[in-house]
Amino acid sequence: MASGNDDFHDIAQQFQQAADSGGFDPLSLLTGDNYFHSVFLAPFAPSMQKAIAAFLDDGRGPLQHLTDQFRSSGLSAAEAAMRARGMLEHAQGMCVIVQENDQGLNTIPQLFFGHIDDTFIDHAVLTCGEQFSHAQTLRRCLKNLARSLKPETPSYKCFALAQGSATPAAYWFDLAERLIGGLDDGVLPNLNARLRDLSFWIIHALSQRQEQENDWDGDALMLLSRLAMVAGDHQHVGRWMARMLADYEPEDEALLQALEQWAQEAITTGQPHLLSDFLAQQAEAINQILGGIYELELLRFKILAAGQASADDLLAQSDAMQRADRKSFRHDLGREPLWQVTIADPGPSIDVAEAADILDRSINFVAKRLDNRTIPHAWRGDELVIPRQALAAWKAVMDHHRLID
Repeated sequence: MASGNDDFHDIAQQFQQAADSGGFDPLSLLTGDNYFHSVFLAPFAPSMQKAIAAFLDDGRGPLQHLTDQFRSSGLSAAEAAMRARGMLEHAQGMCVIVQENDQGLNTIPQLFFGHIDDTFIDHAVLTCGEQFSHAQTLRRCLKNLARSLKPETPSYKCFALAQGSATPAAYWFDLAERLIGGLDDGVLPNLNARLRDLSFWIIHALSQRQEQENDWDGDALMLLSRLAMVAGDHQHVGRWMARMLADYEPEDEALLQALEQWAQEAITTGQPHLLSDFLAQQAEAINQILGGIYELELLRFKILAAGQASADDLLAQSDAMQRADRKSFRHDLGREPLWQVTIADPGPSIDVAEAADILDRSINFVAKRLDNRTIPHAWRGDELVIPRQALAAWKAVMDHHRLID
């Protein structure tokens, strides 16, 4: 860290402004009364790794305004770029302040340069805002953390609580429960960058102690599987969900909720095949718990449609939906966003007029359904397109069930 550097406060504020400017967004407007929970040290989250790499590569990306901010202090363009580059090259990780408010958990990360001194502590307090009423507690925790910090200390032990103490496992599991609980209760409605980064840090900490993973029960595996979904860590999701199904029997509602969360994440990120493969590999175990449940069949259809599966596969799955719930299936086949294709390359696309010819319907028929997102569609940049292969599968399914009109 920039110990004794008079520019440190400015640098930190510039970092905050840069972080607010783009895809890396760990610092967002806080709402409600903020209560200091804890502080921990951590490696760079994937979002920050990408932001730093982009900046060091060509000076662009979410952190590009660092250079502009240095220039505003009177430096030349070359000097400003050098200062910003040097700051990022010397950073060793993040110091993350955890707060709670009426929106759930909130984190305030700042760059960490290897040790904690009074300047660093002053800035940490500053980033919590003028209305922050726990400044002295935060100062105490950071000083305690500084005294216990040694080069050989693993990062999962580098934390300090506002009140009391906890073992590393208890601390990180507590954060996991609070985060997932906030999502379930609706107080954390959006999976934003802050929550993804916090999920990554919790998983990273718990994964450092592989010997303890063998002691996790079914509830812990379910909790961490869902946390890994928030983080976009599909490798851990698959591993922990598979072990949970092999060694425990989760409640049907909990399993369905987890699979629905994973489906939403996999579809949104354009990776539906990850869940599709898991569902195929774990079909027997999943069917023993959820077999015959309509919501499971609907989930399977969404995954297939997002991955632009063949007409045969979608026809078979639509039949499974019909067997599970004839009334709901007819309604859901025409709903948005069931037919959204999210894979990176959906292949050739067609315009509304060509789609109308293929379907033997009017242009207005297609345009209306495209506007309502009830026919296959995909985003190619900012353009909404109709993938040819997906439309053919849609027509086959809708004709088979006589639902096209």
